Amino acid sequence: MLGVVSGAATEMEATAQGMAGTAEQTTRQSGTAMRAAVEQRVGDTSASFAGTVAAGKTRSVAVTAEGPAVVLRQTVKPGQTVRPGDVAGEVSGVTYVFLPEPLALYRDLTEGDTGEDVSSLQRALEKVGHTAGKDGVLDARTARALRELFQEAGAPLPQDTPVSVGWRQFIPLGSGGAQVVSAAGYGATLTDDQPLLRLQTSPPSVQFTADVTQAAALRKGQPVRVAAGSAALEGTVAAIGDFQAAQGEGRAGHTI
Repeated sequence: MLGVVSGAATEMEATAQGMAGTAEQTTRQSGTAMRAAVEQRVGDTSASFAGTVAAGKTRSVAVTAEGPAVVLRQTVKPGQTVRPGDVAGEVSGVTYVFLPEPLALYRDLTEGDTGEDVSSLQRALEKVGHTAGKDGVLDARTARALRELFQEAGAPLPQDTPVSVGWRQFIPLGSGGAQVVSAAGYGATLTDDQPLLRLQTSPPSVQFTADVTQAAALRKGQPVRVAAGSAALEGTVAAIGDFQAAQGEGRAGHTI
């Protein structure tokens, strides 16, 4: 893998552009490391480094149902970025929506319910633009916010009078969103091996060591391009570490 840096940096964080019932959300992280040749080019000079590439974290959104979990509506596609408020999909007649984390839900909720879980839902609804209140009571105002959310999702509420929702219909997601790595297609039956979605929640990164002179030529936030065969990842320099003395067979310098 070859990284081309035009200016400055130490720790490079590259984001791939175009990579590829009830609900149970599971988080799986991948962190495969490999050796990589990273090349820095500044002006007419160049320097090569041995770096380590780490894959970004991924998360699976798995959905189950009392019967077969069949995808009835695919709302996102690989390469797309999803954010709180977006629809994750419809499975066996149930629509799933992303809401901002943290989300402290543990039971299905009905109009008139009270508690901290209701407050958590209200805060999440407020963050995606729906006036829901913050008093921990699923009252008429919160019910209206839920109706609006599901109308935007193109789906009816599970029950409208009184308003009732299943807590697993809401999938917690960070405010920065995530990139869709894979999405089960229309008509697919979901299994442990085929979740509704696989999301990349953090980008892959490249780390190498630069000496004092080389590190001085780098700057945080500098655009970088990392090439792996015919594929290319666009990213930026995330950080330049403090100088570290050589240890063992390691090289003295700044961790990039």
